[in-house]
Amino acid sequence: MKTMTVETVVENLDNTIKGKEYFLITLKGETPKDFADKLAIKAAIHFLNINIEELQKIRDDVASING
Repeated sequence: MKTMTVETVVENLDNTIKGKEYFLITLKGETPKDFADKLAIKAAIHFLNINIEELQKIRDDVASING
């Protein structure tokens, strides 16, 4: 089994954050088909923003391990 370095974890978090930011941009460009669709898009945007913020905090904490 390969050991994961702190740098690899930071890189993986960076890639995950970038992917979620791209998805967020895509969602913001969506045109809702109806009210339910509008609510679903709005909820997804809200939760993605929270998730991205938390991942950035985790990324910063992990990156600080190496100083």
